[in-house]
Amino acid sequence: MRRLHRVAHHEKFVASGIYTRLDKHMRDTGAVEHWNIHEQPDGAQLIRVDVDGRAGDGRSILVEAWRSPSAEGGRIERFDMVGYGAAKDTAQVIRASYQIEADGDADSVLIGRTVNEQPRQQEHFPLPPEYVVEPNGTIFAGMGIAEASTLMSLKRLSAVTVVSSPLHFQPPSFDLFPPSLGEIVLNGIPTRETLIFGGRPVSARRYEWQNPAVPRFEAETQTGPQNIIWLDEYDVPLRCEMLWGHSTRILNQYSRRPEPIKR
Repeated sequence: MRRLHRVAHHEKFVASGIYTRLDKHMRDTGAVEHWNIHEQPDGAQLIRVDVDGRAGDGRSILVEAWRSPSAEGGRIERFDMVGYGAAKDTAQVIRASYQIEADGDADSVLIGRTVNEQPRQQEHFPLPPEYVVEPNGTIFAGMGIAEASTLMSLKRLSAVTVVSSPLHFQPPSFDLFPPSLGEIVLNGIPTRETLIFGGRPVSARRYEWQNPAVPRFEAETQTGPQNIIWLDEYDVPLRCEMLWGHSTRILNQYSRRPEPIKR
């Protein structure tokens, strides 16, 4: 697994895993996602992701995200990304940073970005009152869905804005663009299902959700849920199906530190 920064001696291992990405025919695309989570001394988490597409479309993305301690909300407050384009891409290296700046109901995100050898650009963008942050990576999708579900339940919301960070390897220009703002609309409450993982049954929460900003494919009629995700008790996706996007991600390796025994 590649990473932006090495794991420091004060970081404590929490969990790690590998996702396989499949296409609409359930064929291996060649892309894999490695991820790990380490705890900081104050209880915050550093989440590292390597979306490795070198054996697939040739593109890769490395992410390093800082998640605040659970006692302070357990939200992603900043993340850094480096994207490596395929041989045909205009953007060969994209470096980006996202810093969430909380200020009551007027939160904003400070985005900095460098493409190839172009000068670094930086700008503030406003954020809506209720949102979740979802960097690139399946592990972040699980965190985002769980956080959105809690927000919608506590505040009786019909939808929550999701702040994501697409990297454009074939950009129309090198101008800095705002974050992608979509919506998470859950289809009812999650249900319980049992999945087989590592040869043993695992209880999972099954969420169905839509993003109204994502259009249906014109070539076919789409019905049913747009996306389905199965989360374990730690909000780690065991399986994720983007039905309209013709993509499935399956967790095929997963390690977690033992939880302390409660007495």
